[in-house]
Amino acid sequence: MLIYNLVLRFFHACIYLYSFINRKANLFVSGRQQSLKKLVLFQQQRNSEHPLYWFHCASLGEFEQARPLIESLKLSQPKLQIAISFFSPSGYEIQHKYAQADVVFYLPMATPRNSQRVIKLLNPNKIFFIKYEFWLNYINAAYNSKIPVYLVSALFNSKQIFFRWYGTLFFNILKKYKKIFVQDESSQLLLKQNGISSIVSGDTRFDRVLANKEKATSNKLIEGFTEGKKLIVLGSSWPKEEEYMLNNYDSTLNYKIIIAPHDIQRNLLLKGSIPFIKYSEANTDNILGKQLLIIDNIGMLSSLYSYANIAFVGGGFRGSLHNILEAAVFGIPVIYGSETQKHPEGEHLEAAGGGIKIEGDIQLRETIKVLLTDDSISKKMGYNAKQFIIRNSGATLKILSEI
Repeated sequence: MLIYNLVLRFFHACIYLYSFINRKANLFVSGRQQSLKKLVLFQQQRNSEHPLYWFHCASLGEFEQARPLIESLKLSQPKLQIAISFFSPSGYEIQHKYAQADVVFYLPMATPRNSQRVIKLLNPNKIFFIKYEFWLNYINAAYNSKIPVYLVSALFNSKQIFFRWYGTLFFNILKKYKKIFVQDESSQLLLKQNGISSIVSGDTRFDRVLANKEKATSNKLIEGFTEGKKLIVLGSSWPKEEEYMLNNYDSTLNYKIIIAPHDIQRNLLLKGSIPFIKYSEANTDNILGKQLLIIDNIGMLSSLYSYANIAFVGGGFRGSLHNILEAAVFGIPVIYGSETQKHPEGEHLEAAGGGIKIEGDIQLRETIKVLLTDDSISKKMGYNAKQFIIRNSGATLKILSEI
């Protein structure tokens, strides 16, 4: 634990120095400087007669896994209070005004002192950590205070530190969870082989995207942009996907492209002569005739997929695949990079016949051509994608029944 705490402090020191030259690191540091003050104020104002559940999410993706559970709990217990913490700015900065939460904050550095203080200030009835969050000092502080901690939508594999000879410290922390809800049977089997019980609940994101589909809104500007032509939406993109997409644009296929970058602050490297416009600058007149629309805001992506004939989802060339489920639910083929080892939904969607993993730009060009010119293949993949979502829904109810 001494080594762990020293490494933790060293990590935060590095982030602090980096914050002087990096915007995201600066948000990481400055946001945490206000966390304890925010929790003190919340403690003074909260109604202690009503229970409080605390959800901790690393980032926006984990929040999307927590959200169906939060909203179901609030529906059944209207007076339930919700606290949400984030590790990453990409989660906090987007969801810090989330309507269902009573307080949203950056997780303070996980030292023993901070952990004990946060537990004392919140005094939650239950704590939920989402997917990969294993903060030893926080879990120990909750365990010592006899507060049940649940792990939700978790994934385990034999290469993780828990199952290495040097990972005893982390393995033992698994024993302190009240219940562990895993996404698949392979995770359950691995835990069982090591003496840890768990429950296969599935991934709550399937429930989330089904709910999102029902809330998808129409957009006259997008309808005007497409002009009745086929559309490819490149969602949560990184430079690699954008490079592949734009360098292989084939005007003879007569389709249009929407790009929604993962980081809207980043300048896209636009090459060639594709006529484009940013969403913030577009109107019903100047959008006509453009082949490329760049989304420079947050919150539109899931609705954009409802207009798409094909989705190309980012992150799959860097081992951090973004949410392919929010595209698949609209019954369209989904393309993504091949580095899906940490994201089994990528493997499963491909096996179900609704997704295609690609290695590079040549394969992307060939895949797009087939899907745009052969409607039978495209429709079959879209059907398979939607059925994949429906078959795997229901995790929220399984978890609720257990807690």
